[in-house]
Amino acid sequence: MPKTNIYPPPRGEEGNQLQDTRIEIGWFKGRTGVTIATTTLTEGSDPTEDHKWFGQYVELTRYELNNMIRALRTARDQSEGKDE
Repeated sequence: MPKTNIYPPPRGEEGNQLQDTRIEIGWFKGRTGVTIATTTLTEGSDPTEDHKWFGQYVELTRYELNNMIRALRTARDQSEGKDE
């Protein structure tokens, strides 16, 4: 399954600390739906070893995904201003 992870901006003084939360976006070619999740690194996991993530997953149809994209654009425009 192809997947993209979106992490929040780096934090801390060095700006390179491992982020413990992320948004996962995954899909299968030829299969309807996109999976979106907010996930968190299991507490106490060693960042140098295999990461263990848990979270809430939802599978969206094309219709639901298009509605979500419209809602995100509206939210972005109203909170940050429209792109020029």
